[in-house]
Amino acid sequence: MRTDKDFMVHIDSHNSLTAKYLINVSRNSIEQKSFEFLNQSIDFLLSQGSDAFASTIVMFDGYNDTSEEIYEIPEVRNWVNDLLLAHPYFIYFASRATDTHLDLLSCVGDIAIRYSGEKTLSPNEYARLGIDPLTEVERKQWTISINEILYKRMELALRLLGTRIDDPQGTNETITMLAYFKDKH
Repeated sequence: MRTDKDFMVHIDSHNSLTAKYLINVSRNSIEQKSFEFLNQSIDFLLSQGSDAFASTIVMFDGYNDTSEEIYEIPEVRNWVNDLLLAHPYFIYFASRATDTHLDLLSCVGDIAIRYSGEKTLSPNEYARLGIDPLTEVERKQWTISINEILYKRMELALRLLGTRIDDPQGTNETITMLAYFKDKH
């Protein structure tokens, strides 16, 4: 269901996810390249300090009718690129448990994908067929490569963030994760 609204909600602590927050980014915000709501969400996450480390799922609303992966949609790639230009430390907040960090990095990096199993369907098609794509569909394997300039920009922003919110451990862990994706060429 498309909401056309940006929102951030606290995820009930009774769920099985380790994430605390869900940010829904509307297709409208993506198409208009609007970051107004996200900037407010980032301000909130910054106020949470180290409690916000790897705490946030980011969902892109309005794309349930396409079988394209989020990183295959040009306007989403452009929006995430602009997000990480404005807030290069944002990956610190991205949930690792739900692969939000991989979704975001896939939008700004070069991707090599190895497909296996059936062709990807849209979320609406999976729902119509009664298939849970998170548990019942074989996952694609892909390689993400981020360029040196972006890596250095993110690394510096993360080091500054670690000092700002007094979480060198979380920011160092994020930098270590990023280094894995740094272009080796």
